[in-house]
Amino acid sequence: MTEAPKISICVITYQHADFIEKCLDSILSQKLSVPYEIILGEDGSTDGTREICRAYAERHKDKIKLQLRDRDSLASRSVLPGRYNFIETLKSAQGKYVALCDGDDYWSDPMKLQEQFDFLESNSDYILVGHNSMVNENGHEKPNPIKTIQGDFIDITTKDLIQRNPFINSMAMFRNIDFENLFDILNKFTVGDRSLFTFLSFKGKCRFYAKAVGFYRQHSSSTTSGSRDQYKKYKKDLINRLNHASYWNDYSGQKFDLEKNIEVNKRARQISNLAMRKFDFKTAVYYSQFIELKDLNKGSSKLTVWLLKIIYRLTQYLYSKNFGYRIVRIT
Repeated sequence: MTEAPKISICVITYQHADFIEKCLDSILSQKLSVPYEIILGEDGSTDGTREICRAYAERHKDKIKLQLRDRDSLASRSVLPGRYNFIETLKSAQGKYVALCDGDDYWSDPMKLQEQFDFLESNSDYILVGHNSMVNENGHEKPNPIKTIQGDFIDITTKDLIQRNPFINSMAMFRNIDFENLFDILNKFTVGDRSLFTFLSFKGKCRFYAKAVGFYRQHSSSTTSGSRDQYKKYKKDLINRLNHASYWNDYSGQKFDLEKNIEVNKRARQISNLAMRKFDFKTAVYYSQFIELKDLNKGSSKLTVWLLKIIYRLTQYLYSKNFGYRIVRIT
């Protein structure tokens, strides 16, 4: 009888033909004292990723559970791209603990899983542990960790996660709890990892270690790299951060009003400044209502400040007079 896995490694992959082998090899080379499973969620790639995944699953039948999905299916198209694959893969995890690794990332420390497993086993009040990461930019490994903290580790609270997220998706491990309530929440945000970690922070303590244990990739097909749509992506990221702070403050029963207000003001100012420079006045008008007037001049040119103040005062006036003026929420 096969022993039940203690750790489930969920690998989400799509169009990663150039990277998925290194990802899987780094997982299979982990030195572990407990049984584990690799749940490989392939989302209908057309670049050869699916064939590579099939070959690995055939060679490692005792470890890899391959799940083939279609990004163009009705279920996938009903949510954000890739989100259905992630949720269904996570649902399949049988281990006591879950580790994530995106199909284009990889681990460099063969003790990554064992160290995180040992920590969670020895600290029942912790639900999440994460390590730092290095960056592989267009095939070039940069040895410096991407996150900077004081000391070897830091405990992260919900209050912290309202404003910043030090955790890196592919470098984290967490307890496998009931995630049913999380799945609807994930679909509210364009970036899911921050929401996942914030959700977990309500269930237990979280720790982040300064030591880097792997590489996060930035390449031409990465959603974080530059392109002609860079403005839209950056704007969407800022909006996601603003909505994230508002949502989780509401979720907590307004326990984090101060942190939420700071984050909303900061992100609204960044969005409005960016939108003004791109002549996206609709976005600038909408988000100017969330900015405190005293903070309008932070990080802006004199012309941008002048225009934003006009927009700000006009927006506040129209709202106060209730002229039926209504701005549709931009997402």
